[in-house]
Amino acid sequence: MSLYKSTFVNDPDEKYFVYTVPDDSYLLRITVDHSGHVKALTWRESDGQWKDYWKTPLFQCDYYGLCGADSTCELTNHNRFGCSCLPGFEPKYPKEWSTRDGSGGCVSLDAQEQESCSL
Repeated sequence: MSLYKSTFVNDPDEKYFVYTVPDDSYLLRITVDHSGHVKALTWRESDGQWKDYWKTPLFQCDYYGLCGADSTCELTNHNRFGCSCLPGFEPKYPKEWSTRDGSGGCVSLDAQEQESCSL
């Protein structure tokens, strides 16, 4: 016996699952928007509104590929840029990194030197 009942709605305008407990005392709604953000909401009977229960991505570093290849993302301070290159690497596009765009990733210091020598 399941603790909840799930219903899938597939209309031309929307697609969603509704999970309800047998006595309908608790409702949970999960939505996904066009950019892939997922949000779970619970129905609050007291004021007749959906309340955020859970969402993702929650932090900037949760975005896939935010910092690009050969880099890491660590969010220790919300006001700082979280991307950093792995040891032995440097930003592939320093100008973009200075504007907090790390999507270009990092490149090996050796590869960078070889590229500048061949120019």
